[in-house]
Amino acid sequence: MHDLLRVFIDPGTVFSSMKDDIKGVQPLLVLLLCVVVFTGAQPLFISDQALIEQTEETVDSGLGMFNRIGKALLGEEAMEEIKREVSAAAEAEGTTVDELKEQAIADQTSPEQLQIIRITSAIFSPVGALIWLGLGVLILATYFNFAGTSGETRRPWADWFAFTLWSMMPVLVHYLLYLVVTIVTGEISPRSYLAPLAWLPGLQENAFAVNLTIGMIWAIWIQTVGLHRWLDRSIPVCLSIALVPWVIQWLIASGIAELTKAIGN
Repeated sequence: MHDLLRVFIDPGTVFSSMKDDIKGVQPLLVLLLCVVVFTGAQPLFISDQALIEQTEETVDSGLGMFNRIGKALLGEEAMEEIKREVSAAAEAEGTTVDELKEQAIADQTSPEQLQIIRITSAIFSPVGALIWLGLGVLILATYFNFAGTSGETRRPWADWFAFTLWSMMPVLVHYLLYLVVTIVTGEISPRSYLAPLAWLPGLQENAFAVNLTIGMIWAIWIQTVGLHRWLDRSIPVCLSIALVPWVIQWLIASGIAELTKAIGN
């Protein structure tokens, strides 16, 4: 069990000792248990204010998107006519569109609804986290298997699967810090606290900075050292091998985040 802790600070020793026989059961069980506990607990500590602000942003973003899509499909004049009809219908009920919007937000952010949101997130967040973790491990294991067998080293895919599990242990630190920061701040997604580049002024909202997390950097380092011990190649070569899938993932995640932000605005 001590290897589960040693891999964080001395991965070279851990992977050297497992060069001839590596088992992935221990890291697999620890990853599954901790990911479920940490991601399931995190939503329960989100503050009411953060959930209310998220609801308001979602409503505003949805209305803005509806307006843009409507103008693109129906034309600006048709959308203006729809707005006038909606306003007229609201006035006939003795209210306004803004008041209806505020009432809808109030209904969705009552204490009972907020608690339902937390409980629902506590159920589905672990499911999503496990799916992404599983896909990531499978993709990385297959990639390392290809990179490893392209040289003189020949190992079965199962060995690289176990290698990937051991090297992904920093995921636990990421989700633990995520939980701790949420407990302290009450924020829904405190990723900027876990990304060194996002600590710089002006980069707190930058998707490329926010997605370069401590956990990712730590995992890349562990994988680089592990590949160095297993493949007997230089550190620069192993770093290049380890970086490729992470850079692709980082660019895709950041690009989707920026695109989503642009659509929402």
